[in-house]
Amino acid sequence: MKNRILLILLSLNITFGVQAQTETYQNILKYSTRSSGSIIKNNKVEGYYFFTPVEKLDRKNTAYTVNMLDNNLSKVASFELVRPKKVVLMEVVFNDDAFMFQFYDTKEKTLEFVSMDRSGKQLGSVILDDLPRAELFRIGLGLSNADVENVSIWPLGNEGFVRNTYQKDKKLGYQIEAYDNNMKSKWTHGTPEKSEFVEGADVLHSGEKYVTLSVIKKKSALTRKFDTYFVLLDAVTGKELIHTKMVDNVEGLLTVMSTYVDEAEDEILIVGEYFKPYDDVMKDESLGLYVRSIDRGGEDIKFKKFGWDTDLAKFKQTAVETGEKNADKSGNRLFVHKFVRSKSGNLVVVAEQFRKQVSALGVLAKSAGGSASALEVRIGNMVVIEFTPEYEVKDYKIYDKRPTRINLGEGYGFANLQTIAYLCQTMGYFGYQFTLMDDETDTYDMIYSDRDTKDEDSGKKSDIMLGVVSMKNGKVENQRIPINSDAKYVTYLAAKPGYILIQEYYKKEKRLTVRLEKINV
Repeated sequence: MKNRILLILLSLNITFGVQAQTETYQNILKYSTRSSGSIIKNNKVEGYYFFTPVEKLDRKNTAYTVNMLDNNLSKVASFELVRPKKVVLMEVVFNDDAFMFQFYDTKEKTLEFVSMDRSGKQLGSVILDDLPRAELFRIGLGLSNADVENVSIWPLGNEGFVRNTYQKDKKLGYQIEAYDNNMKSKWTHGTPEKSEFVEGADVLHSGEKYVTLSVIKKKSALTRKFDTYFVLLDAVTGKELIHTKMVDNVEGLLTVMSTYVDEAEDEILIVGEYFKPYDDVMKDESLGLYVRSIDRGGEDIKFKKFGWDTDLAKFKQTAVETGEKNADKSGNRLFVHKFVRSKSGNLVVVAEQFRKQVSALGVLAKSAGGSASALEVRIGNMVVIEFTPEYEVKDYKIYDKRPTRINLGEGYGFANLQTIAYLCQTMGYFGYQFTLMDDETDTYDMIYSDRDTKDEDSGKKSDIMLGVVSMKNGKVENQRIPINSDAKYVTYLAAKPGYILIQEYYKKEKRLTVRLEKINV
């Protein structure tokens, strides 16, 4: 997503008990959401990892501890890593066999990639210097704002990793590089050397068989108009299997918001927005959502559109009229966070409402000679749409939550809604957190945060309120979970079925507490 954002910006000018449910780390010098994660295999959480700076060895070096826990928070492995003080951890991912750490040297302006096995044995490393300007911009964006997540590496099955970066061409280009667990390069794929376009890519899926990309192409960095392409790569060889411009049968442009890859069936499902022919994706508003499935050759299996003001409006109005107290207004659009396919073949799309509106404070600031925009983004309710295997709308649910308002900077008022939504996602403004999936029981729990912290039953206010939309055996239920904490930072991770993991960092005490919170749906 950071590659898409770059082009948009250019366009706009420590001991643990068995079966423990709460564990504590002491002397944690600094906390970052980049330094922990869930260990997921076949959509099932098997454990967690925590990478934390715990001690300054001397004036030049810092010691880090990597702890691996099972899904009950019992320790299964621990090892130490030492890096110079001027080196910053940017990302860490785990592929079930090996870790890949990405470090940035703030003095030398180099990237170091280190792989280690579960015991802490180093398997390989790569140091990259003379980084492209676009890469340095992305790194700087992540370092300057703790809310901006730096996402550029992913597991490639359990046989390695894949990295998304930029090419050092006269025109901006992208490059995807795959490594094995020993950090040996397996293959590269990217913008052709003689390309006439500025190109950027987002990695949408990375698995044992396939890697999927959403690629945007522009004539120049300052051009607003761009085209979207869908690319499918062979994960083993890097061979390009599909490279197709996203248009419908009347040459209306399509965007790629989310993909689901059924590697067993060699089927790719795509959800995005569709536009009128000759529309500008950066300027014009979309007509609605589409759902599309293609084979590994790029041929359509199914393709169906759903208009904002026609097909979806009917179901939206029915959802409001059935007595659900969720308010909905014209002008709302949907940002798709995720979609899953159940055992029955139904597709479930998880989305969030947003719209652009006039900001009262922005108008006041503007009238006083300020540089703020008079417009703001309003992020609203959660929406869950269920489609049949034939892509007919089966259900449309709206889950009420308190809106979030973000004032737009000068210039962003000219961007279309979806472009602004991508910016909001990068900055962490949406309430959606993650989706827990249990393939064995065909259960899916979607977790989101709600700024309305008042409990409906007791009337009491909590520090934090989480919402849970649970989908099981064709039934959908919703509940709200109050959480009280005086920690400086509170974040969440996917956990074993029926739970979420909560991390609480107490900055003054330099203490990190992790605990499992039960979801009582």
